Amino acid sequence: MSMVERLKQDIRLRDDADYIMPVWLPFISVILVFLGLIILLGGYLAEESASAPLMQATQENAEITGNIEASVGAGIFGLSLALIVLGGFILLYVMYKWIDRRNKHFKRTVMFYRDLADYFEAKGLSKRAESIRNIVRQMEVEQSERSAALWVILVLIINILVYYVFHFLTKDFYIHSRREAYIWDEASKAMEELGHPLMYRSMYTIPDRNTVLYFVLSLLTLGLFNIYWVYVITNDPNEHFKEHRRFEDELIDKIEKLEESTV
Repeated sequence: MSMVERLKQDIRLRDDADYIMPVWLPFISVILVFLGLIILLGGYLAEESASAPLMQATQENAEITGNIEASVGAGIFGLSLALIVLGGFILLYVMYKWIDRRNKHFKRTVMFYRDLADYFEAKGLSKRAESIRNIVRQMEVEQSERSAALWVILVLIINILVYYVFHFLTKDFYIHSRREAYIWDEASKAMEELGHPLMYRSMYTIPDRNTVLYFVLSLLTLGLFNIYWVYVITNDPNEHFKEHRRFEDELIDKIEKLEESTV
């Protein structure tokens, strides 16, 4: 397989690795849990309000009414419990996908940059190739795989660990994007030296978010700040993946044109 074909194969892997999650998906679980709690509370208040007239009813009517209310109460409790459990399962699924796409994206990009360095090496740009390899080696050390299944189980057992998951998802993508910025800069300079400069310009940069501050704000707002934190954990990688598509598509297009011109 030629080096260009290897690069194209690495790019094709993004259809699976670079999963762009709908930003509304994580909030489905929050909505379901909230609805479950509202229904449960509403059922409890309705039962309390109905208890007073029940005390004044005849014995026979009271028994009939009590049975009906018990059935309705059980139904309300069952519905609310089902919504809460379903919301919890969706949240765990979302967390699994967050971590899984992190692992797959980091693995795919390391493969791509190795092959890109080999390509530039073959074109006589040893200095550019070695610079890319140095950054890739740093990425391999800092971007070790995190077991999605293990972290889901740990959060299920010790709920507070969800904040550590939030932390590393936030920070890992930021560090990853900073490393990639150097690689993309080296690749752009290499393509310019080869006579096929890239026109790509970054449209989104992942901010360096203060996760300690985010954690404190989550505690102070009794979890309300989590809504924003969940949003950025979902959206930052989404935007990063879109940047990848723009950069990789133009890069491979210029490489193919370069190869055609040298035939």
